[in-house]
Amino acid sequence: DGRRLTYRQVEGSFSNPSAAMCEKTLDWLCESARLIAAERARRGGGAAPAQSLLLELYSGNGNHTVALATHFSHVLAVEIDRRLCAAAEHNLASNGVHNATVLAADSG
Repeated sequence: DGRRLTYRQVEGSFSNPSAAMCEKTLDWLCESARLIAAERARRGGGAAPAQSLLLELYSGNGNHTVALATHFSHVLAVEIDRRLCAAAEHNLASNGVHNATVLAADSG
């Protein structure tokens, strides 16, 4: 969609090793979110895109969170690794995302 996003990665943590594939994945996710919102609006059902929420589990460094936040009124990103939570918070701030919350929570 033309945005230029930047990310801090945490050494030793999972991330997509292919920048090109990561970019294609983010493009696909954002386009899918846009299409779903358009279809919901067309059908007249559910919340408008400006009032929609996203729960993202295993959010890591916020890679998807940052990209998808523009398509939702709020995103709750849940991650177990506190180092990745810190990176996600940094990535949200450095990309000007203000409608997302990072929650450090274990799966047990």
